[in-house]
Amino acid sequence: MSLNEIPQDLPYNISALDISHNRLIKIAHQWLSPYRKLVDIDASFNSISKLDEQMCQVVPLLQILNMEKNQMLEPNTQELSHCINLVWLNMASNRLKLKGEPFAGIQSLKFLEVSKNNLMSAKLSMKPEILNLIYLGLSNNDITILKTGDLNFLRKSSLRVLNLSSVRLKTVEPGSFKHISSLQTLVLDEEDTSWVERKMLPLERHQCRFCLEDRDSIPGMSQLESIVDNIRRSRKLLFVVTDNLLNDPWCRRFIVHHALHQVIENSRDSVVLVLREDIHDHKLSRALFLRRGMLRPCCIVHWPPQRERLAAFHQNLLIALGKTNHWLQ
Repeated sequence: MSLNEIPQDLPYNISALDISHNRLIKIAHQWLSPYRKLVDIDASFNSISKLDEQMCQVVPLLQILNMEKNQMLEPNTQELSHCINLVWLNMASNRLKLKGEPFAGIQSLKFLEVSKNNLMSAKLSMKPEILNLIYLGLSNNDITILKTGDLNFLRKSSLRVLNLSSVRLKTVEPGSFKHISSLQTLVLDEEDTSWVERKMLPLERHQCRFCLEDRDSIPGMSQLESIVDNIRRSRKLLFVVTDNLLNDPWCRRFIVHHALHQVIENSRDSVVLVLREDIHDHKLSRALFLRRGMLRPCCIVHWPPQRERLAAFHQNLLIALGKTNHWLQ
């Protein structure tokens, strides 16, 4: 579609509005006035540079706002101050230059995504705010140094996950994380992603369909919720096993733990391992709670060091994806 304003003839009682991939340059509060029960607005992939300060006064129940891939530049406190019920805010892939306290009024906010904005500092605020924040995404920014006081604005928050992957950090000053006592997971590395895209995605031409975190995230869901939902709906769970995976707390503590519980609880014997490196069975068991003996041999596929064996690898993987593992028998 090529909308440049929100249609006024939609059902008045809608709770979700998807206006993504249009030509909107603003979301005028008057356009939303018929739809006061809105909880979820997806306005991603437009050209919006500023939020209407009265938007959340018109839709006071708003909990989810997706502003990814717009032209947002300098959001101010007034633009979001009335969004008292907002829980999930995605402002990734904009042109953010954060000044003042733009998120000070959103005390219900739990998930904030500001990745891919060319931000040069992790310091999003000067004073403690966003007390209920659980997830903060700062990945793919231009942050090269993490100073001791940069994350002080999180010291009264409930932050559990901080994503600083792909930011090319060169310096982390001592004490940078000392005020985030609730932090459980720090994501710093995603270098296996490009390998998966190069080596695994071509198999989708053979009636396979992979779920990738960036490509297949579910609109309106947090990153965590989207991962859980995609695991639940997947027929096979495929682990590309490297030292990075085994050392990544995000994978160890959340994704793997949840995946294996889903497998066992739903009696879905559907795990496939792709071993990119020679991993000792003890390390595999300790990090992923998996042993080779729990799977059929055909469901453990080794990445070949020789290029001429790549076709055989692909064939073996396709066979594994069509097999079951018969867990716990």
